[in-house]
Amino acid sequence: NFPRPEDRYNICSVLNFSSFEKAKQVSDICLKNSTAKIPVINMMDVIHGYKTIYPIPLGLGATFDKDIVEECSMMAATEARANGVHVTFAPMVDLVRDARWGRCMESTGEDSLLNSILGCAQIRGFRKGGLLTCVKHFAAYGAVESGREYREADMSEYTLNNFYMRSYKECIEKEKPDLVMSSYTVLNGKPMNANHQLLVEVLRKKWGFKGVLISDYSAIAELKAHGYASTDEECAETAIKNEIDIEMVGTEYLRTLPKLLDQKKIRCDLIDKAVFRILKMKDKVGLFEDRYSGASEENAQHSVLTQYNRAVAKKAAEQSFVLLKNEDKILPLNRSAKILLTGHMAEEKDLTGGWWCVFSKNDTVSIKEGIENLIGESFKCIPCGSGELRETTNHEKINEVVAAAKDTEIAIVCIGEKSRMCGESCSRADLNIPTAQIELVKALRNQNKKVIAVVFGGRPLVLTELEKYSHAILYVWFPGT
Repeated sequence: NFPRPEDRYNICSVLNFSSFEKAKQVSDICLKNSTAKIPVINMMDVIHGYKTIYPIPLGLGATFDKDIVEECSMMAATEARANGVHVTFAPMVDLVRDARWGRCMESTGEDSLLNSILGCAQIRGFRKGGLLTCVKHFAAYGAVESGREYREADMSEYTLNNFYMRSYKECIEKEKPDLVMSSYTVLNGKPMNANHQLLVEVLRKKWGFKGVLISDYSAIAELKAHGYASTDEECAETAIKNEIDIEMVGTEYLRTLPKLLDQKKIRCDLIDKAVFRILKMKDKVGLFEDRYSGASEENAQHSVLTQYNRAVAKKAAEQSFVLLKNEDKILPLNRSAKILLTGHMAEEKDLTGGWWCVFSKNDTVSIKEGIENLIGESFKCIPCGSGELRETTNHEKINEVVAAAKDTEIAIVCIGEKSRMCGESCSRADLNIPTAQIELVKALRNQNKKVIAVVFGGRPLVLTELEKYSHAILYVWFPGT
């Protein structure tokens, strides 16, 4: 969509590359061909880890521990910065109260005070690790109707100001993040990227935000889809007048701002202010002294998946787990207990949930491997089921599991959501544990086994049926590497 091929070398920023080598390649090409010789700044969704993945933010919310959240964020930033990342699109401090929304995994929860405290902790941690931060998604993105992605949000001024705005305000005023991302939301009938009252009067003037305001992915062009603008020129004019400095991915600015200037539909000082804020951001990273800003191949290789980083991720995972039931104090288990491990997540190595950067399943310790590391191979493991939401019950496989359980005392059943079931565009209408998974638990309970359910999820799930047949329930979210 670039109006001229050479325009690609004058872009402001680059998103989502896979290594320092790629970051260096893009930086070198852009700087060599840039007319103004201004380095690009590299941005990425470092949400809950870069290479070493720690629990999803909703799991971090369950720790109620700002110190471990700050430590995790610093660790992730250190890995990312060594690999050429300068900006993370985090923290996401949207207030979420509808578990059907897939992106609730990216927030620390349903309480605006907790979101504020942990959002500030993330900013401090990312900053210590060398990353610039971006508070998102301004505003009320987590209130989308019925939890359906990209829908509108409709609420009273009282609810908006006293609950949904609180976390953004606290983070901006207390920790002064470098960027804020406007949301896709149509809030009370008006698209956020056209909301002068919130973007300029509240965010810029009342709260004093002086950093870079960036749109979400192609969101400026979506003003047409919302029926607010009819042309690309109107989209760009609306956004720049609302002081949105960077258009993420779209090219409405690149293609139409010169024309709008010529037609005197916008003032040049609007562009000057946006450019100045962006240049200050690049200067803060140190790009004008060093286009790689301290990143190198050597740093990249020695910064990721270190023993320290794994220890931080493990500590965070342990603190994020929620023990929902523990009948007769069955947990913790004795190491000599005769155990059967089953369920579709028993050997699964994708335990990250949504929003991972350069994660590899090969780096993850599965549940089976974790138990082997602890007690050796003195237990049985028979995975069962696919974990799909509409999975048909496989009675033959369940019978195989039940037969294997005859000489065991404890059945640990690893169930719940798979990683790809949470995150952006992962809304769900039914939050119950699927029938096929319940049938497995029920069959083991009917054999008088002590059943421990280990539940994975990127959101709260309905556990009513599961509770009937389980002696213990441990909710582990998506714990990461």
